[in-house]
Amino acid sequence: MNAKYKSILISFVLNIVCSIMMSIININLGLIVMLLGIIIIPIMINMISICFSKTKYTISLIFIMSIFNLIYYVISAKSIMHNPVFYDIASKYAYEKDGFYTSMNTNLLSLSQLTFLFLLYFVLSYLLAKLFTKRGSKDVKNRSYL
Repeated sequence: MNAKYKSILISFVLNIVCSIMMSIININLGLIVMLLGIIIIPIMINMISICFSKTKYTISLIFIMSIFNLIYYVISAKSIMHNPVFYDIASKYAYEKDGFYTSMNTNLLSLSQLTFLFLLYFVLSYLLAKLFTKRGSKDVKNRSYL
């Protein structure tokens, strides 16, 4: 199997497995655990894919892996939004004082949120991939860049 497709396959399988686990574990989660599960795990999945496939990464591969991360987010967000504890947490973090009101958006699948998270996944994965490829090569003359 081509190394390029191996990394995409690893990323896809890990995203599916983690999204299923996140849907099953969706019990009385705190806000920090939900954020870690939605933001940190997909970035870790991309880094695991980069380390295991040992291939030169292009922007298109990171773009595809970020799309898989976004699919993971949609599955996880739907399961979180169906948990009644989520709305209790959202109301707990609402704040109002002197006409100033802040609240947590309970619609995790809005277009602005999906766009922000896709860009976050893409940029962090790109930067970490670039960092790992620079650190991995010792020969300055033959160093591979993204």
